[in-house]
Amino acid sequence: MAQADEVAFRWIRVDTSVAARGTAPVDGLGTTGTVPDVAMSPFTASKMPTTGLALMLHAPVSNTPATPNVGGFTVQVWLRDPHTGFWGSFASVTIDYRQTFVTFDIDAGELFFEVTGVAVAGTIDIGIAEQ
Repeated sequence: MAQADEVAFRWIRVDTSVAARGTAPVDGLGTTGTVPDVAMSPFTASKMPTTGLALMLHAPVSNTPATPNVGGFTVQVWLRDPHTGFWGSFASVTIDYRQTFVTFDIDAGELFFEVTGVAVAGTIDIGIAEQ
């Protein structure tokens, strides 16, 4: 059996000094509501159906990184219903820079990352790899 392609992360930069980053997203579609951070695809890099994601945090090198509270940042992953624009959240996870969280609860969809547990505001690079 051939080995699958390597996991590829897509990176987004979030600014924890923006008040909306630490609150639940606003329901809505189009120009109303919160804009998703990322739209997952239905297929992974190895052309298999997406069954989950790996999430990794990294301190940016070209911006001032956010400082977490003791124990790490709290990340709440939100999934948007594409038909109603309603957002629903998964259980939060506490992770720090250079740690990875993996879940197989998300097949594909539009995601927003609420970040709390921030001691000093700044930016965080969030990597998402579809599994």
